[in-house]
Amino acid sequence: MYASFFGLQRKPFSLQPDASFMYLGRRHKLAFHLLQYGLLEETSLTVVTGEIGAGKTTLIQYLMRNILADVEIGIVNHTHANFGHIMRSIAGAFGVTCGDKDNPTLYEDFVAHVDEVHASGKRAVLVIDEAQNLSIDTLEEMRMLLNINTGDHFVLQVILVGQPQLLDMLKRPELTQLVQRIGISHHLDNLDLPETMAYIRHRLRMAGAERDIFNDLACAAVYYFSQGTPRLINQLCDFSLVYAFSDDEETVTFETVFEVADARLASGLSAYRHLPEGDTPEMLKQRLLRDLYPDHDVPESQRAAGGRAS
Repeated sequence: MYASFFGLQRKPFSLQPDASFMYLGRRHKLAFHLLQYGLLEETSLTVVTGEIGAGKTTLIQYLMRNILADVEIGIVNHTHANFGHIMRSIAGAFGVTCGDKDNPTLYEDFVAHVDEVHASGKRAVLVIDEAQNLSIDTLEEMRMLLNINTGDHFVLQVILVGQPQLLDMLKRPELTQLVQRIGISHHLDNLDLPETMAYIRHRLRMAGAERDIFNDLACAAVYYFSQGTPRLINQLCDFSLVYAFSDDEETVTFETVFEVADARLASGLSAYRHLPEGDTPEMLKQRLLRDLYPDHDVPESQRAAGGRAS
């Protein structure tokens, strides 16, 4: 709706994971390189965690786009606590016909498939997203998959991706043997303020922007309300563009972002950060200016008040 108004070729901010917009700031770049390293070094089990909306699924999609040619990858997105269900999903992810086969037969067929993959000179990589949904028993039973690898017969790598609860589960005594198989574990943190600013402008450039549509203070406001969570950044930026378009404003300002966040917070249906009790928009604005320009060298373009947040 607003794309042509801002000189964009496509929508820059979406809630759906899109690897074509992948921003490799320090945090996500490190996570990507660790995943790459794990694949190259044939790490049997890798664990990647992050809060809701931290960009885990986008990272995995990006990995798929840049994965080695000698790898066959299967991804399970819909996890279940019951191992029978997950085994069926795992087999299906690699194109193994499930039909009405029982679990032992499915397992045997899956092992036969990854053996064929190995014989062809490739490796099978299984990615299980939302792995925090698996039960303790299911995670323990998954050791069977890793037992496929014996000696130098290395045929399967597993990457578990999930929310922080996954780490809590893996600390349980019952999963000690599984944890001993973990070669790489990485927690994907939210973006900091400079990364949030770079993330916003990266996505806008990828969408065709030739100028900074969000000024510095608007980016800082997005960071404050989203706390650096990519999904919330996308949501807040998307609606800020709608509000600016509606007001015929060619630049998104602090006032625009504040209005969007304030309306969403007032609805009670928002994960945005609240203002501290007693704070005003102007107080927040001044704090953000100090964060952006600690030496008090505030550009004139950032001093101008938009007039809407009051």
